[in-house]
Amino acid sequence: MSNLIKTKFAGIYYKEEPKTKVKTYIARINIRGLINTEQIVGYSNDAIRTNPSIAFQKRNELIQKIKA
Repeated sequence: MSNLIKTKFAGIYYKEEPKTKVKTYIARINIRGLINTEQIVGYSNDAIRTNPSIAFQKRNELIQKIKA
């Protein structure tokens, strides 16, 4: 997706809705060329107020689940 904006955290990107200014955080996961996926890990207006560092933690949890 070309409309994603990279954060300082590896594998974490976001896109912002122009009208509502809500950021959707997306994790890109690529494991040894076997799994290549993008998954939504949070929104800036959800209950826990997801930010890039929280999104990075969720990405790491997803990687551990996939490897298990």
